[in-house]
Amino acid sequence: MNTHLSKRSTFLALRRLVSFLNNGKIAVGGETDPSERFVAPTILVDVKPTDPVMQEEIFGPILPIVTVGNAFEAMKFIKSR
Repeated sequence: MNTHLSKRSTFLALRRLVSFLNNGKIAVGGETDPSERFVAPTILVDVKPTDPVMQEEIFGPILPIVTVGNAFEAMKFIKSR
């Protein structure tokens, strides 16, 4: 994997992304290397709409997944954003 794709420009940016990893549960990825300012591509599951990762711009390799009951709930959730 090309580590440059997931390298953050500053320690502050890295710290912000790492804080998002506490939202929900890590399904894939989640590895970090502060010395390289690296965050692996990560999928988060069981994320709540009120979690910070869902309230802010992510600007990193993190994909939060919110579970909904059906397509109508999904459309309602999307329209509420």
